[in-house]
Amino acid sequence: MPAVRAGRQPAQALALPLARQPGALTGITSLTYGQLYEEPLLKAASLAAVAEAIAVAQAAGVTLSMTDPEQAWTLAAQGLPAALKTSMLQSLEKGS
Repeated sequence: MPAVRAGRQPAQALALPLARQPGALTGITSLTYGQLYEEPLLKAASLAAVAEAIAVAQAAGVTLSMTDPEQAWTLAAQGLPAALKTSMLQSLEKGS
């Protein structure tokens, strides 16, 4: 993602990266999206990470189109099959 300057970025500039944050967790845990979303501790950790990212962005003067961590978490899995393996997870499984 291109660098975003405080006060000069589009409103949605950080919304997608925040929403896609669970993808990294699938690589770390080797879980599919469905399995990830069934783990309450991973959800709590993800929501805390997203909340922190939102707070840092706002403190830097970034205007976000999404400021609710739960909304970002839900958006990240919207329309995705439970058996989905992210490209990161697939690469790790292949050893690349």
